[in-house]
Amino acid sequence: MSEDKKKTTKPKGKQAKKKDTSKGKNPVGRPTVITDGVVRKLEDVFLKGLSDREACLHVGISPTTLYEYCSQNPEFAERKELLKEQPKIKAKLNINEEIQNGNTGVSQWYLERRAKDEFSSKQEFDVKAEQTITTNPIESLTPEQIKAYAAKYYEKG
Repeated sequence: MSEDKKKTTKPKGKQAKKKDTSKGKNPVGRPTVITDGVVRKLEDVFLKGLSDREACLHVGISPTTLYEYCSQNPEFAERKELLKEQPKIKAKLNINEEIQNGNTGVSQWYLERRAKDEFSSKQEFDVKAEQTITTNPIESLTPEQIKAYAAKYYEKG
């Protein structure tokens, strides 16, 4: 047989399963679901105050995937928590701005929540009550009462 017409055979066994690693990709395991685009989407929704679960549903990944990514990328995990605080910070700044602008309604609302002792429109009471609940009505009976009930029961039977 000439060299031109030699049969080419496909590799068998482990050689057949090897993947191309020339591009520096990891040949083992599944490809990552969290790409740079997914990270950007997650950061965007965390900035809007979504919870971990809500963010995962929004970008189409499982919460487990997010938690595994966070454990492998602690910088992202810290950034995620900081981003989730942003809506509260923005709201506080908005409230402060309204107070600075003389908005008395917002001022009253703020004081009713932050200085409850002085400005709350609701009265709060601390009530304590004690009650004994008997779960077994026979426990409160005397032996004589139990015998009397038993005698009545057997007379009817």
